[in-house]
Amino acid sequence: MSEYKNVEEVAKTLDIKPSTVKKYYLLFEQHNFRFIRSNQGKLMFSSSDIEMFKKLIKLKNEPGITLSNAVKQLASELKDTKEVLFAIKEIESNMINRFNYIDLKLNNLLNSLALSRGKDSF
Repeated sequence: MSEYKNVEEVAKTLDIKPSTVKKYYLLFEQHNFRFIRSNQGKLMFSSSDIEMFKKLIKLKNEPGITLSNAVKQLASELKDTKEVLFAIKEIESNMINRFNYIDLKLNNLLNSLALSRGKDSF
């Protein structure tokens, strides 16, 4: 099970202020990215969220890249990744359905073969 961290823990991990973490997550939420919240409504960040913030920090420090543009770029990459994952899950589902169909047909053939052998032995 993955461990989630709150704003303060993420700030400590990244060696930034909690207000900076809040600024970052609010910018991502403006691009329809949603973070997990606890039952009490507090934000919880996964290890992949923290990696995303690390990428943001690295990207925003590149010459000519603003924080806003860095967030836009990462949000776009995340959207593309989600679309690819969705497509993979669809393909996986189709393959499972096909496997189950083939398995059913194979079992029917085996049952028919067993029945025909049973009739031949009488």
